[in-house]
Order: sequence, then C-alpha cells, then structure tokens
Amino acid sequence: MGDGVTQEEPPGDTEKAPRTYSDIFHEVFPHYLMMGMSPAEFWDGDSWLVIDYRNAYRMRKEQEYRERDEMAWSNGMYTRLALQSIYLMVNGFVPKGTTAEKYPEKPFTVQEKEKKQEDAKRKAEESKTKNAMAMFHAMTVAFNRGFAKRQLEEKLATVPKRT
Repeated sequence: MGDGVTQEEPPGDTEKAPRTYSDIFHEVFPHYLMMGMSPAEFWDGDSWLVIDYRNAYRMRKEQEYRERDEMAWSNGMYTRLALQSIYLMVNGFVPKGTTAEKYPEKPFTVQEKEKKQEDAKRKAEESKTKNAMAMFHAMTVAFNRGFAKRQLEEKLATVPKRT
C-alpha cells in the first residue's frame, strides 16, 4: 500500500512516508496522560482541552521550580546563619567583645507570618487611633461652633436695640 497512510514505505521510494495524524496523536497521547488527562478527555473531549491541560502542566512545573528555588535559598540561608553563629567561636582573630549572630529560633516562614500579623495589628490600631482623633476633632469643631454661637448671642443680647 503506497498511499502513505501506514508506516510501510512505497515500493521504490527511499524517503519515509509522511506521518499521519493518527501517528502524531498516538505519539503525544502518553504525554497528555502524564499531565493528568484521561483517555476519554483526550480522544473524545473538546479539542481545546489539550491546550488547557498543557498550559496547566507548564504552570504547575513553573510553580514547582519556584518552590524548589525558594527551598534551596532557604536551606542556604539556614546553613549560612548556622555557620555565622559558630564562626566567632572557632576564629581566633576576632576582636574581644564581638558577639556572634544568633541562629533564628523559628523558621523564616513563621517569622514572616508573625511579622505580617503584627503589622496588621499595628495598622488596625493606627486606624482606630486615626478614627478616634478624627472623631475628637469633629467634636471639638462642633463644640467651638456652639461656643462661638453662644458668645455671639450673648454679645447681641447686651447691645441696645434701636427703636
């Protein structure tokens, strides 16, 4: 069969027959299975679904790479801090009175979370303070207006009326 639909080569033709769509689909099928796509979705589902699976797979991989980078960076920082905390004890050329940097008592993520909570609490307190100050200012302005009005009324009461 020299129609190029199968893998057989046409008689007398030294070049390979072109790949068919079936061949291409069967070639990429395992890749999409690896991405989590079911056979029914691949063969019978919407044709755009493969693009969405591929994009989701790329995004997941990029996220994994970022997480690995962050993990490696954290490990490096912990190692650096551990070495810094003992460096002064083993180095004989450090001036007297120099103190070592203390190794963190909690992981960075816990420290960051606590710092964010403290910042949020501080901002809430600042907001309460600003609101209280604004309320006090408004009350002061209202009191001063009333006071000025009473003074004006008293002055007007003492002025003789013209007849």
